[in-house]
Amino acid sequence: MIRRFSRFRHAMIGRLGIRGQIVLLLVTTQVLAFSLTPMLLFVVFGFEERRLERSVDMSEAMLSVLSVMSPGQVSGTSLHIANLVMQDDRFAIAQMIPDAIEVETATEAVLAATDPAWAPYLRVYPLDESVKWPGPPIEPFGLGVALADGSWLTFTPRPDILSRTIPLVGGTLVITVLALPLMLLSIWAGSTLVAPIMRLSAGVEAFSRDIQSPDLNEDGAKEVRRATAAFNRMQQKLRKLITDRSQTLAAIGHDMRTPLTRLRLRLENINAGELETAINDDLNTLEKMIDDALRFMRSDTVQMELGRVDLAVLCRTVCDAFTDQEKDVSYYGPDHLVVSCDTALMQRVLENVIGNAVVHAGAAYVTLTDGPGPIASIEVSDQGCGIPQELQTVVLEPFSRLEAVKAGGEGSAKGFGLGLAIANDLMARQGGSLALQDNEPTGLIVCLQLPRETPA
Repeated sequence: MIRRFSRFRHAMIGRLGIRGQIVLLLVTTQVLAFSLTPMLLFVVFGFEERRLERSVDMSEAMLSVLSVMSPGQVSGTSLHIANLVMQDDRFAIAQMIPDAIEVETATEAVLAATDPAWAPYLRVYPLDESVKWPGPPIEPFGLGVALADGSWLTFTPRPDILSRTIPLVGGTLVITVLALPLMLLSIWAGSTLVAPIMRLSAGVEAFSRDIQSPDLNEDGAKEVRRATAAFNRMQQKLRKLITDRSQTLAAIGHDMRTPLTRLRLRLENINAGELETAINDDLNTLEKMIDDALRFMRSDTVQMELGRVDLAVLCRTVCDAFTDQEKDVSYYGPDHLVVSCDTALMQRVLENVIGNAVVHAGAAYVTLTDGPGPIASIEVSDQGCGIPQELQTVVLEPFSRLEAVKAGGEGSAKGFGLGLAIANDLMARQGGSLALQDNEPTGLIVCLQLPRETPA
């Protein structure tokens, strides 16, 4: 049970993100603090002391009357006493009253607040069950004062609804007034503190998709500024590394084309028959290898513009282009399905993947489905010889080809192991993914997945 709760807690907290976790922590702390404060006050001051205070408060009217009279000089027939009984029904004249209450708390509190001259004449007595007692949790009591003629002036406290609820409502309002601003301040503080971290996270995610993404603003706490500055330096170094690599390869490719052109010109002046054809094929292969390598090296520097694209229309357009070239390519799927991607990059991915299937298997079948959640899926399947599972990860690396192709098998002159590598890289840059699966009973399935909405 504890392990299940721990897994559930980690799963729920993990979904909140760092901003949600900090805000939740601060708000929970405030709620606990203001919930425990009344309990701590209750313990520190003691419930008994509040009961004594309430006893004195409810006896205030009787104590006020005694403060303006002197003991032994007032009788039950006095005009002042008669007027008091008529005007306030809490007072009455009785010939006898019950014995003093055994609970000493209320008695001690009232006697302590009474004029010492009246203390011998004052009695705190219990009320019987017939008297309604709507007051706080104090044992019902009445007050009696012995008068000069032997009668008793009695007083029955009658706490109203306000006296019962004002302490509770007032305390609750005070705590609420204090708690709400602090909770709002906690939410603001949590959001402000976490905002630079979230911007850093978003910047890292953007850089993973597009190496040309701008540098981040270095703000926030000292540690966050240092991390952001280090990330910006790393980003700049990677940009320079890739740019230098691309420029170097471009220069090499340019220099290699010059001798290739001279070889072609010299070959035209030589009547070598079949040898001429073979040399021409080798020259074409070298030139295509240079073009593919340059295209791959420049793929990281291509500017990406994510937007809402009708993937169904794009798939049909690419399939129709292959069909116009008399290739066996079929499309299955909806007429319209909008996703978030870069049109040019996605078109290049489809051309590479479908082109691989056509070259190595003779036909391609493109199936577009609206996947679970915010995901759209494209499956490009063929019925060729397929790729062994242990090599499906390897062929996604640049310049990785199957041994049969390397040895000069079908399609050896048509590619150099860059098509799937480029497609995999371009899918990742758009926030999608590329995976290989076996196609039963034979063949390969290339599964492309794209988000329906623009990645954050």
